[in-house]
Amino acid sequence: MIKQFVLSLVLISFSVAVQAEDIPAILEYTHVGKQYPPVLFQSNIEDDAFVELLKEKQAFAGIDKDAIGSPVGIRVVKGLRIKQDATAFSSLMLSASTLGLIPVVTNKAFKVQYGVFVQGELISYYEYEMSSADVENMWGGPRLDKLKPAEQLFLEGSVNQFLLDLKDDSEVQGLFSEYYTYFK
Repeated sequence: MIKQFVLSLVLISFSVAVQAEDIPAILEYTHVGKQYPPVLFQSNIEDDAFVELLKEKQAFAGIDKDAIGSPVGIRVVKGLRIKQDATAFSSLMLSASTLGLIPVVTNKAFKVQYGVFVQGELISYYEYEMSSADVENMWGGPRLDKLKPAEQLFLEGSVNQFLLDLKDDSEVQGLFSEYYTYFK
């Protein structure tokens, strides 16, 4: 009995250690220097907390969904799609043969795309993707309307990565300095 308990603790700690190594480190963004120009913000993310997260980083002078006349804009699009692969097909066939007793395993790709626009023209584009596998009941169908906690964390972490990539993009930085030449 004690040997089984110790063995299960060792296996649990090993699985936790392996999982912790698989999680990529989220880099924290700290803005240094002059703020970026105010931007028009467009997104399919309904949650206002995402806009507040962008504002907290203080990288932009202003982020406004209603700033239609602003020459610079940022468009953020999130999407979740089910990958059509052999895993989903074989899992679905196995589940169907047992009348749904065995759950269906599906592979999903969650993407967050950032686009920087000037006068409606795409200047820079960044895409971040996370893959996951879900186990679901065949009769319940896939749940695509709500973000899972891992996807929500990935979405929040993508803000830091976007701002870090934006800082390193010489074309965008040149555009921002040109903006301040004419507008301030």
